[in-house]
Order: sequence, then structure tokens, then C-alpha cells
Amino acid sequence: MAANVGKGLDILTSVNALLREIEVEHVDDETGTAVDAREELVEALNLYHLSRYRLGKALCAYRVFLKEKGVWLKVVRIVGKAIDRDEKTILRIVEGYERASQLPVEAIEALEARGVDPAKSKNEAVVSNLLLMPADVVVADPAAAVEKVLSVVATRKAAKVAERAEAAPSGEPVSAHGVTTGDEIVSPRPEEKRRHAIKGAIRHALAKVRPDKQAALLIGAVEEYLYLHLGAREAITITPHAPAQPISKPEKPEAHALLSPLEMENAA
Repeated sequence: MAANVGKGLDILTSVNALLREIEVEHVDDETGTAVDAREELVEALNLYHLSRYRLGKALCAYRVFLKEKGVWLKVVRIVGKAIDRDEKTILRIVEGYERASQLPVEAIEALEARGVDPAKSKNEAVVSNLLLMPADVVVADPAAAVEKVLSVVATRKAAKVAERAEAAPSGEPVSAHGVTTGDEIVSPRPEEKRRHAIKGAIRHALAKVRPDKQAALLIGAVEEYLYLHLGAREAITITPHAPAQPISKPEKPEAHALLSPLEMENAA
């Protein structure tokens, strides 16, 4: 264990030195605030496994001093190498922080108290739905607001698993992401991926529409699209039915679909 601790300290020391070199060449820091931001970033790296939110916050604070995009990406690579993550992962951490930072600080604290990292991609749905709630309601009782959203998001996830289990062939194991065979997830055909993406986009577009109004609005939009873009002139019958086969990996619109006002009300 002592060897691992020493290795970690060596890495952080190297990061500190590399960032200091960048500052000397590219940062005009007469007030010394860039040094403070760098030290906070190095400390956040040390606690990365505990909080991506803190790391994202430190990265954003340090980015302020880097005027050139190329220099910022160099910092991203240094940080990624230090924690054995690629550039895309580091940029996703920054995006996750920027999304979560729109929440009131009370909500951030309530999420962290529940062990939910606001900057993690898997918690994007939770953050997005908290942002839909009136800010004064969240601030008045952040713990209750967080519990409400966590409850509804968990219920939705369970419902998706149950729906896929019902649609899956008998005996097939089902995960939150689709049908599996042993340890592998069944890959969907291209047309299934496209259909799933369309459904996710529809769900997102109707998120703020009353449930009793959604069908009419959707059918009207489909009719206009068929007429204007496909040249259809004949009546087409629409028959609701369950999916022919569950998708293996949800596309982003479904994975982070927003709760409708009615769902938010029912979760209270």
C-alpha cells in the first residue's frame, strides 16, 4: 500500500510540475489566482474516485486562465493520463459539471449527501429533472426534491426492465439495457436502432405535453410529415403494439428522457 501511495504522490507532483510549465508559457497571472486554481485541480485529482463533480469544477476553474484551445486540450491530456482516462472522458466530466452547476447549491449538497455524483453521466436524468422543478421548491426542501426525482427515475428504470422482460423471448435474461445471452448484449439491427432513436426523440419532444394531448399531437405531426415529405395522400391506419424486440443499448434521448409534469406530480 505504501508503494501505491508513493506512486500516487509522484503522479500528482508530475501533474503539478507540467501545469506550472504551461502557466509560465501561456498564462498571465499577476494575482496568483491561477496557482490557486492549479492546486485545487491537483487536489481534486487526488479525490477523483470520490467526486467527478469536484474534478469537473476544478477543471472549469482552471480553464478560465487558458485562452488558447490547444493549451486547454494539452491540460486535458495531462489530467487524463494522471487518472488513466482518455480525453473524451475528461471532457465528459467537464460537461457533467457544467450541466449540474445549473442546479441550486442546496440540490448539489442533497445529491452528494445521498451518494449521487451530479457530474456522472449515469445521473444526467436526475439532474435534468431537478432542473425542471421550480428553483424555489428545490431550495425550500432540497432533500425532498432529490428523493422525489430519484424515486421516479428508479421507477422508470424498473418499468423499462419489466417491459423488456415481457417482450423478450421466454427464458432470455434481461438487463436494464436489453436482452442478453450469457454475458453478451444482443446487438440490434440498424433499423431497430433508428426506430428506437425516433421513439426517444418523440418522448423527449412530448415531455412537457399533457398525457391526454400527446396522441393527437403526435398523430397530427406524423400526418403532416407523411404529406409534406413523403408525398403520401392515402389514409394510413396506425395500430399501437409492443416493440417487436427490445433494444440492447438505449440511445441518449431515451436514456435521459425528462419526466412529464404529471409524473413529477405523481412522485410527490
